[in-house]
Amino acid sequence: MSSTPYTYTVTDSDAVDPDSDTLTFTITVTGGPTPPGDLVPEFSETVSDQTYGVDQTITALELPSATGGDGALTYSLSPALPAGLTFNASTRTITGTPTSAMSSTPYTYTVTDSDAVDPDSDTLTFTITVTGGPPPPTDLVPEFSETVPNQTYGVNGSVSLQLPSATGGDGALTYSLSPGLPAGLTFSASTRTISGAPTVATPTTTYTYTVTDSDAVDPDSDTLTFTITVTGGGTTGSVPDFGTDTVPDLTYDTDEEIADLLLPSATGGDGTLTYSLSPALPAGLTFNASARTITGTQTAVSAATTYTYTVTDSNAVNPSSATLAFDITVVETLPTPGRPSGLTLTKLSNEAVAIDWDDAAYAAGYELSVTNGTNWTLLPAAPFTLTCSGLDTSATYPVCISSMATVGGLTHRSYYIFIRSRNTTGDSIDASVTVDFTAPDFGEATLEDQS
Repeated sequence: MSSTPYTYTVTDSDAVDPDSDTLTFTITVTGGPTPPGDLVPEFSETVSDQTYGVDQTITALELPSATGGDGALTYSLSPALPAGLTFNASTRTITGTPTSAMSSTPYTYTVTDSDAVDPDSDTLTFTITVTGGPPPPTDLVPEFSETVPNQTYGVNGSVSLQLPSATGGDGALTYSLSPGLPAGLTFSASTRTISGAPTVATPTTTYTYTVTDSDAVDPDSDTLTFTITVTGGGTTGSVPDFGTDTVPDLTYDTDEEIADLLLPSATGGDGTLTYSLSPALPAGLTFNASARTITGTQTAVSAATTYTYTVTDSNAVNPSSATLAFDITVVETLPTPGRPSGLTLTKLSNEAVAIDWDDAAYAAGYELSVTNGTNWTLLPAAPFTLTCSGLDTSATYPVCISSMATVGGLTHRSYYIFIRSRNTTGDSIDASVTVDFTAPDFGEATLEDQS
């Protein structure tokens, strides 16, 4: 019976004015008994995402059952399963053998109760992926535990180099090397070996050595990199070398012609060896690269400078070199000390003497002492005048020392003047002279008394 409204009325027994009240409700009769309440079906489990391989029979997958709901529960799965798989709603099971690959696809698994008036449902979602082959139990990755050092070979030199093996990965491992090897060399993937004899020089090239596993679903790989260089000659890729030879640090005087300095020769290398020296040598010196010599006469002072002496071979592809380092210093030539030539002293007064000499080469290299050879003072160029103010002081130079004696009633003062030439090493030769000063005297002259 469809839903029918009913009115429920109560009336009192008042004979004059009876009163009443009502309630209304409906009655519906369905095809079966109505449960005490509306029950909803519910899943208490989930379904994990599934991955299968093409042509691999799957293990039957029983989907979860639900609880609750009104009446019998029914199950459904959408959208359609991959080709080769079926879903049995009564057993809630997916079975079969997928026949083609399929990318990850979401599926909705639904339970519905049999409430004819208001049916209820619940759902679970999961994905199914069908790959081109069977999935590995776990995804193992191949890995190298060693490295390959950079390689240098000479043209026509025999080569045999086995590259490292890798561990791990899914299934068999295969090896490859790129780019192509220099002419004359080959790579065997099965033995992991580079062998042969290079026939032409090749510049330094980076190579990638790769291992790949055989996982049909998701292959993994690992790589190593190294370089190969083929030099222009020899069988070992020789480089030039000075061995144990060195060049000592050198110090020269200005305006001194040096003895020819022969720099060391090198051995090894590919082809002809050439020599160079940098930076530029001090003024007056030259370097002969073919003879490996430094010659000349340095003309100016030069502070200590480090020079790099380089040998380079003639490998056109990858030339090699070696170096030696040493210092060159040029210092001022030091004069040989000597007595001033033509030293003269001329008494100007009882307080002054003129000093002069002929040796212009030492004009700025003399020192004066008027204190018995101590307290030296650098002199200006000759001639000059030494002035002594009084007995024991000088306005310009150190104190004058005098020896006084009375002869014939006159007082004589003898001044001892020391002059020396010197060089920067402190070498010196002294020269001393004496100037005799006589005290002023009127002699026999007299003055008459005046009145």
